[in-house]
Amino acid sequence: MAMRASSTAALLALVLAGCSSVDVVRLQPDQLHLPKGMEPIAGIQTTCIGFYLFTLGIPEADLDKAVNELLMKEAKRIGAEKVIDLRFDATPSHGLWWLTKILGFRMASAWGIAIRPEPAVDDPGAPPPPPPLPTSAPASRPAGAK
Repeated sequence: MAMRASSTAALLALVLAGCSSVDVVRLQPDQLHLPKGMEPIAGIQTTCIGFYLFTLGIPEADLDKAVNELLMKEAKRIGAEKVIDLRFDATPSHGLWWLTKILGFRMASAWGIAIRPEPAVDDPGAPPPPPPLPTSAPASRPAGAK
């Protein structure tokens, strides 16, 4: 009896946690044609699956979670400023697809390319930058020094 209860509790914990996936692949600047001054960091793909029991999502899977909670957060985490070529897909919620909310699962996915501005390139002909300013007060002079 205790074994069955612990198995049921473990299964319930897995279902309540839902399933989500974030996949990241690094991209090289010469692999894509991007707007001038931008460089690719990575391609990101996210997927979330929600299980439904009599229209109750355990947890729900929708585009907001796939795009904002998974993809955009991962892009910011790896240092991206923007995501371009954003694409997404989700199980529809109207028509016959509504039946998936009675007993089944729904899925939402999003993918795009995380980009950031290119780092500044040093110009060999440019003058060197000025030396840094001292950060501490000058040392006191001994008595009698001018």
